[in-house]
Amino acid sequence: MLNRTVIKKSSGTALITALVLLVALTLVALSGIQSTSVQLQISGNDEATVEAYEYAQSVVDAVIETSTNFVVGANNGYTNCLNAGAGCDASSINLTEAMFAGVGIQAKVELLKIGQSPRLVNGNSLTQTNGAYFSITGEYDETANNRGKSEVVQGYVMIIPTGQ
Repeated sequence: MLNRTVIKKSSGTALITALVLLVALTLVALSGIQSTSVQLQISGNDEATVEAYEYAQSVVDAVIETSTNFVVGANNGYTNCLNAGAGCDASSINLTEAMFAGVGIQAKVELLKIGQSPRLVNGNSLTQTNGAYFSITGEYDETANNRGKSEVVQGYVMIIPTGQ
């Protein structure tokens, strides 16, 4: 007896189904990669923003550390600057921190007014005080190096004893 096998012609539906599934999985994988790439860029931008703010705040803190950066015997509006453009009466701000070397920073100290400050309490022996009111601006700009830009403006009062 002869054993005859019947050979059927394949229609290729399994191959087409497999290719469609493979294309769908590839598209899902590419979408995930793109989403991850965007999230990485967003977190990098957030990091640059925070770093720029911290640098600008550090500039303000460094200005406050050196009392010669504040000119008390000038008229209201007198502005002392570092690396700033127009509107400066002097350019004598001194920052001693090495972290600012080669970094795009600017600083301004503007004398707003000299006048009576609030009375000091908590056992202070001064009965009358004057204060010099300043506005300090610290700016960090490293956008050319993709590292962000930020500006911090802070008030500062220097107490000037006038009597006891």
